[in-house]
Amino acid sequence: MRKTNLFEKIVFILGIFVVVVGFFMINSTNSEAGYLKIVAIFSWLTLLFIMILSATNEDVKEELGVIIKEHIEETKLLKELNHDILAETKMLREDLKKARK
Repeated sequence: MRKTNLFEKIVFILGIFVVVVGFFMINSTNSEAGYLKIVAIFSWLTLLFIMILSATNEDVKEELGVIIKEHIEETKLLKELNHDILAETKMLREDLKKARK
């Protein structure tokens, strides 16, 4: 299980703040047009959705960073293994040349 980072904590606090302020603003409007409340609610929900998407994208970015680091380590290991195999192949060829002479 991974720990939450500072960005996620800030997004969470900001999300709660947006929800509370949004509902207070929506309920405080006393306009006669009911569709304005619907537009306001839709706008606040859209903002919340965008904030959740940004948090999700941040998580994906962090996980990709970890995967890339692991990939780099594996590539280095494969490179070392390849050099070892090449060195062993050269030694085997030299031994075969010596054995033929």
